[in-house]
Amino acid sequence: MANGKRGSFPNLKDLGLDGQLKTVRGAGRDGSFITLPGQLKYAFLTKARDYKGDGNFAYSTQFILPAGSVEQGELTRLLEAIYKLGAAEARARKEKVSSTFKAFSQVDDETGDQVYRFKLKRDIVDFGSKKVTGHRSVRFVDAKGAPIPAEKRPNIGTGTIAKLAFTPSFYSTPLMSGVSLKVTSVQILNLVRYEGRSDHFEAAEGYVYSEEGYEGETDAAGGEAFTRPSVGGSGSEEESF
Repeated sequence: MANGKRGSFPNLKDLGLDGQLKTVRGAGRDGSFITLPGQLKYAFLTKARDYKGDGNFAYSTQFILPAGSVEQGELTRLLEAIYKLGAAEARARKEKVSSTFKAFSQVDDETGDQVYRFKLKRDIVDFGSKKVTGHRSVRFVDAKGAPIPAEKRPNIGTGTIAKLAFTPSFYSTPLMSGVSLKVTSVQILNLVRYEGRSDHFEAAEGYVYSEEGYEGETDAAGGEAFTRPSVGGSGSEEESF
């Protein structure tokens, strides 16, 4: 389970948490778990992104839980147990575990809530040849647990309420150690659609794009400096949620 080596997939019993968690439950023999509902932010689960421009595409989302809530406390408790078990297994194999620990979550500066980051690499890479042999995607289901076809999957906007199925995995590199959170499925309970406009801006009167050009654009030849614009209109085993 450490340093990129495949280890056992622990369940709640292995972690000493069987019957102790009310808000996180095991989902399958592959070591996956399911959260209670939380808020998604910067969700890129429909289409993978190349974050660093190096050709490594991945799906990702932030998952927000109120600080001090039962859900937040139990998720952190689960990840602490995963880390403890993973570190013990690594040391038993005589592997070094970095003492620099990466926190499981960060504090949202505006709300004080706890932010967890989930990710899934798109490409399946053969360990020996290093060649891409296939692609992964995040499975979508609706509130009733019915699968959503790939061509019907919505673009998820900030504020969407959802459950996540994920596989936690201990890791240790020369720089740091921690637990990665691999999102495998999302159950959308209350969808806020991302319509393409930045989450940071609201509609206002001003410079508006149209297919014919721009409204309210200054004439470079010395035309009217300002015209009143019109307002434009308006992220293996199947888990059972």
